[in-house]
Amino acid sequence: MTSTSERLPHPPLLVWESGDLYAFQSVAEAESSLEPPDVKNGIYRGFDGDGRLLALSTTIRRERLLGVLSISRERVSVALAEESPNHRDELAGNLRLFLAAVGKPAEALTAMTFEELVTEASTTSKAIR
Repeated sequence: MTSTSERLPHPPLLVWESGDLYAFQSVAEAESSLEPPDVKNGIYRGFDGDGRLLALSTTIRRERLLGVLSISRERVSVALAEESPNHRDELAGNLRLFLAAVGKPAEALTAMTFEELVTEASTTSKAIR
């Protein structure tokens, strides 16, 4: 049986948009930062820190405003698309390309482990605030 923590994305969550990399430290941070129209248009491609593909989707949520008005808001949902890290090699390649584009030496990137690539990219990436 798979534990609940194994079914949750492990941070950082790494999301690409048109060559830019965004790193999030939690699902909640990613969900509040990513734009629903961009998710619907397939602009983003995301992975968790283990190399598992993320499923990015949108949902409509009804909310009460000032306790009186009921409004509908479109929200982003982030979940795992897979339980095994089947996209680890793809993620490592993308991280090397990203880090090379921001000036990291190619020889250093070749020698980095997967975990080192994830750490380096997540500290170098753009932050959506």
